[in-house]
Amino acid sequence: MALLESYQSLLSLSERMVEMAREQDWDNLVALENERTVLSAKLPPSLATLQPNETPAIADAIKRILECNGVIQEHVEPWMAQVSTLLAAFSPKA
Repeated sequence: MALLESYQSLLSLSERMVEMAREQDWDNLVALENERTVLSAKLPPSLATLQPNETPAIADAIKRILECNGVIQEHVEPWMAQVSTLLAAFSPKA
């Protein structure tokens, strides 16, 4: 898979993750995050092989992925706070 295609796939997964976060579909969000992690691990450690004509598109994809991450975080943080409260309620008191 070409480098640009890889970043476009990461962006697509990120956009789907935003939808899952908005729908509070945590199971599918985690599944997509796992897919994204696997794909990210396959990226080269350096962009030295980047073709000059791909630079703007890859930069845009990275920017949009980061924006997606911010939106996802906005939805996940309140849910994590609720889970933490629930877990604390069931923890044995010392």
